Amino acid sequence: LEEIVREIHGENGLAGVHVCANTEWDMLLGADIDIISFDAFSYFDKFILYPEMIRQYLNRGGILAFGIVPTGNAELIAQQTTQGLVEKFESQVVQLTALGFDRRTIIEQTFITPSCGTGSLDLDSAKRVLLLTKQVSAAIQAK
Repeated sequence: LEEIVREIHGENGLAGVHVCANTEWDMLLGADIDIISFDAFSYFDKFILYPEMIRQYLNRGGILAFGIVPTGNAELIAQQTTQGLVEKFESQVVQLTALGFDRRTIIEQTFITPSCGTGSLDLDSAKRVLLLTKQVSAAIQAK
């Protein structure tokens, strides 16, 4: 992983990794990865188990791509609202700040994304995921 990241950085690129489920978070957070994209909708509780490594990652300037908009299936997607997803994200930020993280740092170093890919979804569900992602991001930025 580090060898690939060095090559990407050598070409002035940003190295990013997406995790669809749970993983060895300490390995990714300890690597020289610029962007870690993860399913915050379903796996935030696993991710937050590594607060000190998350802190070190953010202190290095790392960016978190919070996959707060679910992509698992059409039914789950249809049940979501912008407000509900913003509230879910905000509750996750509160959990991080309770561990001593600075809210501003979290917000400034976060992208709002779908939890995983949308390629296997039907067209209407994929469009809804992208719309919700845009609306959630805008609502958070407005705060």
